[in-house]
Amino acid sequence: MTLDQPWLLMLLALVPLSAWMTLRSRARLSLRRNALATGFRSLALIALVLAIAGFGARGRGPHTTVFAIDSSESVLLSEQANALDLVETYVRATGAAVPVGVVQFAARAGVIAPPGRLDEIPALSGEIPRGATDVAAGLSSALSLIPIGDGGQVVLVSDGNATRGDEQAAVQAAVARGIAVSVAPVRSLRGTDLTISSMRAPAAVRQGSAAQARIVVTSDRLTTARLRVWDGERLLSDGPVELRAGSHEYAVDVSDLSPGFHRLRAELLEDADLRLANNVAEAYMQVTRVGAVLSVTQDGAPSPMAGALVAGGLRVTSIPLAAFAATDLEPFDALFVSDIPAEALGEALMVRLRDWVRAGGGLVVSGGRSSYAAGDYQRTPLDDALPVWSNPTEERSEPRLALVLVIDKSSSMAGGSGEGNAKIDLAIEAAVEAVALLSEGDILGVLTFDNDSQWVVPPRPIQSAGDLQRVIERIRGISLGTSTDLFRAMFSVRARLRQVEASIKHIVLLTDGRARYGDFDVLTRSMRRSNMTISTIALGADADRELLDRIARLGNGRAYFAADPSAIPQVLTEETRVAGEFAIVEREFQPRLANPSPIFAGELDGLELPSLRGFVRTRAKPTAEVVLASDSNDPILAQWQFGRGRAVAWTSDAGESWAADWSAWPNFEAFVRQVADWVMPPAGAPKDGLFVSTRVADGRGIVTVDATTADGGFRNNAIASLVMLAPDGFSRRIPLEQIAPGRYQATTPTLPPAVYELRIALRDPAGEIVQTGAGFVVPAADEVRRNAPDLPLLRRIADTTGGRVIESPSDLVALAVQQGSGVAVGWPLLVTLGLLFFVFDVGSRRLRGSPREVVAQLREQRARLAAAMGRRPRLTLTRPRL
Repeated sequence: MTLDQPWLLMLLALVPLSAWMTLRSRARLSLRRNALATGFRSLALIALVLAIAGFGARGRGPHTTVFAIDSSESVLLSEQANALDLVETYVRATGAAVPVGVVQFAARAGVIAPPGRLDEIPALSGEIPRGATDVAAGLSSALSLIPIGDGGQVVLVSDGNATRGDEQAAVQAAVARGIAVSVAPVRSLRGTDLTISSMRAPAAVRQGSAAQARIVVTSDRLTTARLRVWDGERLLSDGPVELRAGSHEYAVDVSDLSPGFHRLRAELLEDADLRLANNVAEAYMQVTRVGAVLSVTQDGAPSPMAGALVAGGLRVTSIPLAAFAATDLEPFDALFVSDIPAEALGEALMVRLRDWVRAGGGLVVSGGRSSYAAGDYQRTPLDDALPVWSNPTEERSEPRLALVLVIDKSSSMAGGSGEGNAKIDLAIEAAVEAVALLSEGDILGVLTFDNDSQWVVPPRPIQSAGDLQRVIERIRGISLGTSTDLFRAMFSVRARLRQVEASIKHIVLLTDGRARYGDFDVLTRSMRRSNMTISTIALGADADRELLDRIARLGNGRAYFAADPSAIPQVLTEETRVAGEFAIVEREFQPRLANPSPIFAGELDGLELPSLRGFVRTRAKPTAEVVLASDSNDPILAQWQFGRGRAVAWTSDAGESWAADWSAWPNFEAFVRQVADWVMPPAGAPKDGLFVSTRVADGRGIVTVDATTADGGFRNNAIASLVMLAPDGFSRRIPLEQIAPGRYQATTPTLPPAVYELRIALRDPAGEIVQTGAGFVVPAADEVRRNAPDLPLLRRIADTTGGRVIESPSDLVALAVQQGSGVAVGWPLLVTLGLLFFVFDVGSRRLRGSPREVVAQLREQRARLAAAMGRRPRLTLTRPRL
């Protein structure tokens, strides 16, 4: 309802004035006739005043209907034909009573039938680009066809998958004009469509490295299709895939590619699929040369790790330490250093090595008796680059080593060797020689046992030569006892060592007898949890070697067997020396995977790992990742990022001795190759200071190049060019313009969907030329990737504007009937009504007589008229109700 000039409604004040004047008239009229004339005159005045004020009103049904039909690529041709059928159904339901217009939209909108009577349903135009859906353009074009103030409605026939435009602004425009937008979703055939939603591949990989293309397929049903992957014209993969409803990702191996730029394409084939445009996706991958590795050992002989790298297809150069200083590191991607002490490397070479890693190189350091703490790496430039600290314990004031010798003095130790020496005498002399190996500040304890246990030397630090001499005298005073109780002796040692502060708490058991009783497994594990380690020396053929071996294994120590008692001093001296070298751990254990890492991904994922026989103790740095750990949680394999480079610490050896089971492992080659792959710079790492980024918008490629010098400065005022190569071999040279310090940018023209290779070159004012390569993909329009209507958007449009969701033709017919019932009230109708009421007013005053007399007069006039026309009059009048 509208009112153009509401102030003119003041003229309605004339109505009561006119009624008062009529009632005061001196004409001789009956009261009933006078009231009737007054009513007619008042209605005539009201109608005329409303017409002058511009009053207008409409019924509930809109007068003009405009259909906005989606013809974008996401709508099937059969669905577009169904949309035209909806228009025909609507026109038949409304007849000629309602003007109907048709708008077609996709990337833009166009009018194919202005509002009017549609005697023939128009065909959709082929001139509107189908590559996008602009719902806003379709609604705006439909609204423009409806006259202002004339009401109307829009019927939107679409899947609602808008890819451009602001449909919300168009909806608000319809609300402001009071125009309802009803929606008819197109979805009749969507249940049979398969789609490749996306395809991803590594932008750059090294030749021979594992690489996969990942393809996401969306299906609305359970079916089997054929998935093909092409490298240009070469078929890489072709096989069936089982599809379920929803989206699922499939991985295809693309490792076997030669160096260069590769255009990958995935295709999905299935007989019942109605839409093929969305069954293709593309990606690109740049394969660079095989990685170059430098392997350095003491004598230049290739280590087992170097051999595995060669077998894995890498270019490996093995050199001796003597040639390392003169070797240029720049041509190499990774450096493997195997068991070389810091003193042999030298300060200058370690500084160079550290800076090379920080600048982007990859470093792998293997352990051994001359590495990490055993090679004095602590507080060196090499230690800075590693993910572990080479000193296995923090710098503390506590003693480094607490050694306890537990000596069996039972009666069986009276037996001797071939030379006639008693085993107890040999054990005493061995203990004396072992004590002489200790350093000042180390803690020593000596416990003897038979059926009971006695501390000959309670655990105490050795402070001077005098202390050492007194300890030796007490050891020489040990005498024979009776039977053997090993469990009581171990129990006493555990209780006393718990009170001792030391970095290493090591126990050596010397016994030739058998234990009488006790749960040694529980006791040994308890001692291990208290950071005590235990080694055993079985003396003589009658010793319980099975028990002693188990104690050593559970106690993270070593088990010795001295069949000849004369070997006791040598064995104990070696064990004491090893205990003193506290950084080296020699025992068999199986490392465990402490944290996930790409090094153990792929074919190594979930495999059981071989055992190791030794390693060098280290401490992980806070920002490092410990990938493999020992059974005592010491780092075995650690990795970290150091500046722009990466470093890996392998604390066992390179496969010669401690890691012999690893070098014999069938997966050793894959393990070493994946270690090298992780530390080497990524295949797509910037070269010569050129950082390339690309993006695609509206079919145009936008290429940005950031250029820096070796010292981190900007390359300004360079002559920069970009050569773009299309799949058909056509090339286009595009200038790169500098837009910021060191930044250059170019925008390509609008391109068809394809994979494009980029070759970039910069020549700075000094004449230096730097080059790099890249690529980008212009994907097919989003239209073809969407196979389900956006019903929430369509419902929001209908709800916001007061429209309806048309689910079936019957809903459309109901809308047409509602529209055809509309009645418009405007100034023409009001003026007509006013004139009619004025005639009635005049008639009610001019007709004479009573109602019966008026009827008789009308009959008489009717008879005269009939006689004049020559036929018998037939007039039936009823008495009017006044």
